[in-house]
Amino acid sequence: MKAQDIMTKDVVTVRPEMTVHDIATLMARKRISGLPVVSKDGDVLGIVSESDLLHRTEIGTGDEPRAISFVLGGDASAAKDFAKAHGRTAHDVMSRPVVSVHAESDLSEVADLLERRGIKRVPVLRDGRLAGIIARMDLVRALAKVETNPVAVTLSSGIIHQAIADALHDQTWLDASYVNYAVKDSVVQLTGHVRTEDDRKALEVLIREIPGVTGIDDRLKIGVPQINWDGTVT
Repeated sequence: MKAQDIMTKDVVTVRPEMTVHDIATLMARKRISGLPVVSKDGDVLGIVSESDLLHRTEIGTGDEPRAISFVLGGDASAAKDFAKAHGRTAHDVMSRPVVSVHAESDLSEVADLLERRGIKRVPVLRDGRLAGIIARMDLVRALAKVETNPVAVTLSSGIIHQAIADALHDQTWLDASYVNYAVKDSVVQLTGHVRTEDDRKALEVLIREIPGVTGIDDRLKIGVPQINWDGTVT
């Protein structure tokens, strides 16, 4: 899927000269947590989000100590904090530069960007202009619409065994040399060692995705295996 497939197209935007009070009123009325700031030509200049309005002098949350430290030259970030606490317009308080994605971007790119940057939403551009916006909840809604009922298939133990071998070979997070598996009546028995509980969970998820597998008999041990003097593993 692409960004354009799940983005919200009817985006509520503000102009850079809009006042902070009007922005807060608009957010509260529309129940939205972020607004792109757009020029008259349609360029995205920044975004005003809830976090940009947390520390305000009007409600007694302004970060005054950091503003004072800026005057004394003690904190390079204090200038930004001061502007957000005292700024009167969207231009004063908006976050920039704008992190954006293209309308043709894969959803994997969108998800990675949201997680890596720690942001809740990202504008979607087409030909350099705002085409929509994607919030984290849009990805959740896309997941909810996907049909996840697997198609039941019956495969031989040999085919399933080879499919497991191929799948394990491609996983960089797993040391497959300490994992043993056997297949009987479409049930996979897992023995051996994995490093962590997360590795165990991921391995079970991987096995369940393989066509033909109907169950898992998990007998894995957590931790680094002990290599004995005779070469046996305990």
